[in-house]
Amino acid sequence: MMKIESGLWDHMVLQRNKRGVSEAKIIGRTIWRGDIVATVWKGNKPLRGWNQRKVGKAAGEKFSAILKGLETGGPYNIELSAGEDRLRVEDVLVGDVWILAGQSNMQGIAARTDAAQPHPQVRAFYMTDHWDKAQEPLHTLWKAVDPIHNTLHGQTTEDPIHVVGPGLYFALNMRRETQVPQGLIACAHGGSSMLHWDPALKRLEGKSLYGAMVRRVRKNGGKVAGVLWYQGESDALNFETQKYIQRMKKLVGSIRRDFNDAKLPMVMAQIGRFVVTYSVGDSWNEIQDQQRRMPKIIPHLAVVPTIDLPMEDPIHIGADGPKRLGARMARAMRAIKGDKKVGLPIELGAVTFKKRRPTGMLDVEIKFKNVRGGFRRDGYPMGFEVLSEGSIPVGYRTELLKDRVVIRTTTPYEQAKNVSIHYGRGLDPSVNVTDLSDQGIPAFRLNQPRLKVVTPFIQRLRVSDLMPSAGKLHDLDYPTDLSGLNLKTRMFSTEMIIVRPEFASRGSDDVLVWMVCGFYASEAMKLVMRAGPDGPIKMWIDGREILHYPQGINPAVADTAISDPFEVKEGKHELVIALGSNHGNAWGMFVRMQRLDLNAEELKNGPTACILPAWLG
Repeated sequence: MMKIESGLWDHMVLQRNKRGVSEAKIIGRTIWRGDIVATVWKGNKPLRGWNQRKVGKAAGEKFSAILKGLETGGPYNIELSAGEDRLRVEDVLVGDVWILAGQSNMQGIAARTDAAQPHPQVRAFYMTDHWDKAQEPLHTLWKAVDPIHNTLHGQTTEDPIHVVGPGLYFALNMRRETQVPQGLIACAHGGSSMLHWDPALKRLEGKSLYGAMVRRVRKNGGKVAGVLWYQGESDALNFETQKYIQRMKKLVGSIRRDFNDAKLPMVMAQIGRFVVTYSVGDSWNEIQDQQRRMPKIIPHLAVVPTIDLPMEDPIHIGADGPKRLGARMARAMRAIKGDKKVGLPIELGAVTFKKRRPTGMLDVEIKFKNVRGGFRRDGYPMGFEVLSEGSIPVGYRTELLKDRVVIRTTTPYEQAKNVSIHYGRGLDPSVNVTDLSDQGIPAFRLNQPRLKVVTPFIQRLRVSDLMPSAGKLHDLDYPTDLSGLNLKTRMFSTEMIIVRPEFASRGSDDVLVWMVCGFYASEAMKLVMRAGPDGPIKMWIDGREILHYPQGINPAVADTAISDPFEVKEGKHELVIALGSNHGNAWGMFVRMQRLDLNAEELKNGPTACILPAWLG
């Protein structure tokens, strides 16, 4: 009996070629030898030219065929035959097929009540390896054929409530605007990191996310129109930021090679808000900024923001968020593919510093590209910040113009090179600016060139009880037994490590506190420690003293104490800090590291693309 192994299934969408017709490669088995012929019906009659049309050959109990020339649309019923062996495939469309990949926000967590109504020309290839009308949930992990969806944060039962993502809304937008049938291949998996999507794991096939995606696409003929990607939260939470750009380049390059399309378009969602009571340091904003810059690094890729969308829970978009994101991704995909009726997503343009007369204060003007119809906001424009050194906000007024934003500051114009500029800074910013087509502004941070390639400030470390001081710490030695310091993990809510309440409890007594923080270097590197204490401080890396700063500056200012350069090998390392109370006058300190051994090639994509140590706490 004839059996298809790949390329043609009931209810599927065949990917059209550049001429707008099918070119589907079909592979299967039959005991017959000779020609493979196809008869295609649209309605009750065979299509002209498609009655017993030769499409392939059968030999050695295998056959291959190419179903070329079916016009975009359908549905078609198709009969393949070899001698007396035949089979029939029904309700086939020709259109565009898209991969949905990434983690939970693509998988879909919004409430079922926010789901879109299905459309007969929008289909999904579910994780059961069957095509059907696309409706939520698209990602049926609990019934998945590929074992990775059971072994990786396995979902054993359907969530009756949280199922809606942007994929179906994307497809409905594309069908409405193009009048072309749409197919979705659901491949996302909640909680997955870039390491889980490593193309090197393709050899594991369905035991890896990348391998499962490739297998599923090849089962449907190996051709798609593009990829939708929403991922990055796991890499931020795991402090896996240093290699995000490199891993994305590897992923996109591998997808394009495996599906034989060097310009295969990809639309990426920039990760949004994260409403938590603990800090993940600078990792979240770093992933966002790397994603924002991705279109300049990877061609035929666009990034759409999500930071202004409503939330279903502390980390997932909900309410009308998937609908708005689906529309944004559809516009971006149409623009990449050359539709002149829509523009690419909003991108950051030139930043200009201006001197305001007569005060001489600094105005920051930010110009944006691809703004449709001007900016709009609900109330006062929120989310833009200008910070001076030490992360002190100095912007006090934001003005929206047609495609520009002007921020007035309290900083003298002469200090322009000392400021950084942000939109959507932190984990849970208030942002409310879009253009008239509901395109959002991506979260960004612009550190001026004079700022160094530095890690985030430490915010999570282990802290001791108060200990007797050693004055200016000249004679203080590395502790021989860290376990005797009664260290307890603490998370500080600001970039400054504040221990003022503890020091104040001892009045003018001179005491000190020990602090310990691990960090991981993914390769050998040359570093300096940059501290900003308001009391005496001493530091050791792996037991070796690297910094002694006996005075401190009150109030504390970041980067006032800088160590001599030191080198670390690939792997885990330990930073130990002793901070004196300065007779009760100290509040705390800023601590971060700077990398010194980066060359021009490594620096060309900006500081956030560089590999840095990652704090482990």
